[in-house]
Amino acid sequence: MADPLTIRRLVDRITSGDIRIPAFQRDFVWENEQVAFLLDSIYKSFPIGTVILWKTDARLTSEKDLGAFKLPEPGKDYPVNYVLDGQQRLTSLFSTFQTELQPQSDDWIDIYFDLSASDNVQESSFHALQPEEVDNSRHFPVKTLFDTVEYRRATKDLDEDTLRRVDDMQARFKEYLIPNETFESSDRNKVAIVFERINRAGTQLDVFELLSAWSWSEDFDLVQKFSELQEKIATHGFDGLVDDKDLQLRICAGVITGETSPDKILDLQGEDIRNQFVKIENGILGAIDFLSREVGVAHFRMLPFPGILVPLSCFFATTKADGVNYTTNQKRDLLRWFWRSVFSRRFSSDVNERQATDITEMNRLRDNPNYQMKLPRAEVKIDFEKGNFAAGNANSKSLVLLLTSRGPHSF
Repeated sequence: MADPLTIRRLVDRITSGDIRIPAFQRDFVWENEQVAFLLDSIYKSFPIGTVILWKTDARLTSEKDLGAFKLPEPGKDYPVNYVLDGQQRLTSLFSTFQTELQPQSDDWIDIYFDLSASDNVQESSFHALQPEEVDNSRHFPVKTLFDTVEYRRATKDLDEDTLRRVDDMQARFKEYLIPNETFESSDRNKVAIVFERINRAGTQLDVFELLSAWSWSEDFDLVQKFSELQEKIATHGFDGLVDDKDLQLRICAGVITGETSPDKILDLQGEDIRNQFVKIENGILGAIDFLSREVGVAHFRMLPFPGILVPLSCFFATTKADGVNYTTNQKRDLLRWFWRSVFSRRFSSDVNERQATDITEMNRLRDNPNYQMKLPRAEVKIDFEKGNFAAGNANSKSLVLLLTSRGPHSF
């Protein structure tokens, strides 16, 4: 473990550009009162956790700002240190105590020490206050603690007892030590795995965030890629797809591995995602275009079972700029597969196995226009007399789609 950091040293290292935020980190999400609570923990000498840094000679082309502050360029040659764990805490401390940078937004609110608060273990002595809420006789600005000139100005009119209390508070922050570890590696995959394991042991990341970390590189950000894709599919009314992270991951796994189980998703390699993202993107756009043109699905919310998009996206997955140009035979089989999947409620259960089976058939049909596709059984599992047709459920969507769809229904 590296030598522990004082808060002042931490702020100086961030200000100099030595400590930075990699693009695969989450945004700063702490509320102002959470920041105040962190300061109260330091004031009471409670541990706030270990900061983990990644030391590297390779500067990333994609980085994040530190909360409301734009980080300066490194003031010295490499290496630099990227935060793998502790971003929320570091951003909170830097935002509280730095005095050189101006915030890029109005989201930040200064923290104050409440001089009237009792030393209660449970109650916080620190509060985030808007300027109009500040009572100068009661609230002391914490941001002055490491600025000699400003601290002298803020304390010059305090009585002896109050000054003694403020000096004691300042000393606690000056003496507080933050444990930290530094991980050194030039292997980006190892860095992503360390990041994932850190977060799995602490605040649980969802699978999409884990995959984003694994697939990240200097010029590839999975979250950003899907954000760009959202703009392309918004005109089709399918922008809701981008909010369905699980479905996105299933499509990625389906295109790359032919399966969509959680194990397959978690086994995906960053290099595979980067190399095949064009296929994934074309597959999604092709599936949406087919549903819109041939079936009349105008909006993502019209799909009774969104899982239908997975095998269909695999059929249209290609690196060709003009996409997959399907034949009359392929169109017939795709439509028959679609309607049988809808009315047999094929993707209402056992989704992983059924998607894997259908992906295999889709790939064979795409590669051979004359392939006799093995279709789901022609059965209707929707009871049109006694079934539940509440607004927005799968039964209602299936019926509406049947009534509004284009052309004859091949079943």
